[in-house]
Amino acid sequence: MVNLPPDSTTRPIPLSVALLNRRSVGGAIVVALAALFFILVLPSIDAAVKERDLTVGERVAVGEYVSVTPGPGWALKPESGDSFTTLTNSGAQLVVMPASPATNDTAAQIAAVAKDLADDPDTSWVVAPPTTFVTSTGDAGAMVTAQSKAAATQVWIVGGDDWQTTIVLTSPIAVWDTIASSANAMAESVTFREPELP
Repeated sequence: MVNLPPDSTTRPIPLSVALLNRRSVGGAIVVALAALFFILVLPSIDAAVKERDLTVGERVAVGEYVSVTPGPGWALKPESGDSFTTLTNSGAQLVVMPASPATNDTAAQIAAVAKDLADDPDTSWVVAPPTTFVTSTGDAGAMVTAQSKAAATQVWIVGGDDWQTTIVLTSPIAVWDTIASSANAMAESVTFREPELP
């Protein structure tokens, strides 16, 4: 029979004690790496996927040649990029497309959008007659609004001398009244930047 010293124990050592034991350099490295992950990496991931609240009056660039000015309550979604920019507010989503070369009359284009909405086999849209407007910089625009039982949508096409952009708002019907005027103001704030000559 082996006699153990009185301070010895045959119970297993808890993992936390084994990892933090002064003789356990590997355990210290694991703890340090975990701490660095929570201090450095996790906040970066959070910032990358979190919507960014916008300052009122802050212009948001959409691609290279278009910008808009969101009103209060709008946030920029992180997946926005050169192919489109998405803003959200109270469950509504507003997508702004980057500039493309102007092709024809905005009123004719919006009339085609209105027809597509009216002919949509999946949703019974009630489509309002298209209207025209002028942006704060004097560019021509046209828009159409449509509503179903659960949702509403509004499409704007704004055309400058060389460029045009399309903006699409989709919203739950419950927040439509609070969102529509802010979205209209954003469409009216569209500004085109002319390309620089070589």
